[in-house]
Amino acid sequence: MELRIQEFLTLSCSNKMKAIAYAKKWLKPYAISNSSTVSQAMATLAFPDPLNSPYSYLFSNERWDNLILQFKEDSSILYGLPVSAMLTVDFQAGLSVLKTELVIFIFIYY
Repeated sequence: MELRIQEFLTLSCSNKMKAIAYAKKWLKPYAISNSSTVSQAMATLAFPDPLNSPYSYLFSNERWDNLILQFKEDSSILYGLPVSAMLTVDFQAGLSVLKTELVIFIFIYY
């Protein structure tokens, strides 16, 4: 849904008529379940320049970064891959073992 919203926002900057047609086709199913997000996106059509509107945060680069992270997490889950890199997982496991051995060493020798 977030990707559809982002596509709509991109269209609303360039061609409002295409954006309205896109919203009728793709955003209508999400209008009830995610009404606040869809209504904020649709409100950008009311302003001549959406980039200088109260909803300009919808066009920020942080939104694209969040979409990239969400795509990576969803694709990892879909293909059964770990979300974080295996090297990170192995490193964290090694650190926890070192801490555990240190605690056991302290209890045994003191």
